[in-house]
Amino acid sequence: MSSVPKPPPGHFAVLYFASAGSHTGKEHESLPAPLPLSKLFAELDARYPGFTGKILDSCLVTVNLDYVDVGGDGDRTIQEGDEVAIIPPQRLLLPVMPPRHEARPPRAQPLCDAQGLAREVSPQPNEAHADEPDQQNAHNGGEDGDDGS
Repeated sequence: MSSVPKPPPGHFAVLYFASAGSHTGKEHESLPAPLPLSKLFAELDARYPGFTGKILDSCLVTVNLDYVDVGGDGDRTIQEGDEVAIIPPQRLLLPVMPPRHEARPPRAQPLCDAQGLAREVSPQPNEAHADEPDQQNAHNGGEDGDDGS
């Protein structure tokens, strides 16, 4: 957004962000002051038909950098020199993290090959019995092919 000029005497500045600026075709403008906050949406909708339904019903509004509730702070009056910002909601793209109770993917585990050298092996898809002793090693005495005699 470019630098916003100070509104002329008897006016306040309105700043339009994101889709609000796209809808109005402006980044900012000045409106006559004073104006009750409760009449702001009606004034903007009169200037830009459909603005309330498309933008204002889901936006945030600030007056001099303080968030206001247009419905709840309706008795507040926007004064000369004030700065009003219309800030539509933004979509936040957050990383999707697995819930804490879900198992994390197993890590690759070192295994020994026939020569006794360690090598990295990726986990197999079915590791339901990963906590149980290796049946083949238990059967042959734990050694590679040596029956212990």
